Amino acid sequence: MNILFVCEYNKMRSPTAASIYAADKRFNVKSAGVDQSAEKVVKKEDLEWADYVITMEKEQAHKLQSMFPEQFPQTIVLSLFIPDQYQFMQPELIEELKSHFEYIYQARIIPTEMAKEKDDDEM
Repeated sequence: MNILFVCEYNKMRSPTAASIYAADKRFNVKSAGVDQSAEKVVKKEDLEWADYVITMEKEQAHKLQSMFPEQFPQTIVLSLFIPDQYQFMQPELIEELKSHFEYIYQARIIPTEMAKEKDDDEM
């Protein structure tokens, strides 16, 4: 499953998320930012690659939609609601990322994947 983590500047939150999930065999991960001065600016190809786009704040989801209107509604975007108040790999940020992302993964992504597998089995 391909996960694109997105924050504003791709300096703290999304690179931390990508770093902590890089070795997780459940996911292939990348990170990017929505601001033009970001370390790595999100591109159309990133959205095409991603099965799920995980933004740190809802505003980034809105920016993505205005930047790439042709990619919506086929792009699944979920927000973690993590404010920009942390440093890269700060323990409190890691704790919040894991807590919020695992909640979304368990609550939203797994049921979708399980339903897809069930539909495939019935064919």
